[in-house]
Amino acid sequence: MVPQQATAFEAMTNGVYMVFVRRGSSWVQAYSPAVAKGAPPLSPEDNHAGYAQLLSPSDYKYLKLAPDVIASRYAVDTADASEGATLTDASTFAPGVFTTQLWAKLQPGQHQTAASGAVPTAYPTYAFRLKGGGAVVFLSVKRQATYTASPGYHFTVAANSGYTAFMAPGIYTTESMTTLFNLAVIDPPSTSTAPVRVIGLSWGDVSITGH
Repeated sequence: MVPQQATAFEAMTNGVYMVFVRRGSSWVQAYSPAVAKGAPPLSPEDNHAGYAQLLSPSDYKYLKLAPDVIASRYAVDTADASEGATLTDASTFAPGVFTTQLWAKLQPGQHQTAASGAVPTAYPTYAFRLKGGGAVVFLSVKRQATYTASPGYHFTVAANSGYTAFMAPGIYTTESMTTLFNLAVIDPPSTSTAPVRVIGLSWGDVSITGH
């Protein structure tokens, strides 16, 4: 895990977590979520070779939430956000920039309605043991949302808009978006009263269509 200077989310982030994994004889970047300001410094345990120690699935029972379940829980709340729902897992996830504040931003704007769903992806989940207990978990979630303009309103894609990477400039009444979220999550020990905390996130649209 290599912290680097952030180039985005300047108002709410401070640096980037970079995770590399060994594949054959090469090191490949797996995750690089931006770090939330105020996130605690990470102190992963080292293995005998000096690298961050991956948790074995047999040790997941010692964590507040099994790492392979976190993505599903987060996906539920990310999908619910578009329906104006409040945090459904308040006892699991701590409120913050990448949970409650993000979900509020995902709600449809004025003169819009939305329907969405979110699911874990096929990308691997990595859980690294932390000194003092718990783990930092890196995972991904895919969100699919369709926004529909109210009668008499529309969406405008301007020629200089970033949307033109996916759609031609013009006027649309419906936009469908697929967005990939990469997260860094502090998963406390099972005996802790602390909630699971999302401390890092990056996201990007992978497809946008409209008509």
